[in-house]
Amino acid sequence: MNGRRPPEPPRHAPPDNRIVNLEARVPETIDAVEAPADRADTPVHLGRLGRIVAAVLWPSFLSAGVATFVFFGQIDPETLRVATHPDWAISREIGYTLGFAMFWGVTTLASTLTALLLVQRLRRPLLPPEAP
Repeated sequence: MNGRRPPEPPRHAPPDNRIVNLEARVPETIDAVEAPADRADTPVHLGRLGRIVAAVLWPSFLSAGVATFVFFGQIDPETLRVATHPDWAISREIGYTLGFAMFWGVTTLASTLTALLLVQRLRRPLLPPEAP
């Protein structure tokens, strides 16, 4: 050789518009409309962070839906707008949307706090070590 080191390969390959099936390691192009029938039941691997995010967002979404249903079952968004900000031009649908977003934000915050406390608790041993 001439004394020079060969160039290092890039650490992250540029995107090439392909989706890789993690089970079979066979690339599939994005142009496919439907997944093949033999791979329709392939499980999705989220990883640890993905499972935590799903465990936070899904229950908070469901809780926000229930809270929105209960809250707006008793209070009309139009009446609430007139009582609080009469100069804002907000329709009923936007009132429902803003209410759901507010409830989802609050329940996501509560679920995130629970997940953080649970993860911290799982990192520590549940029982103290036994004395010799």
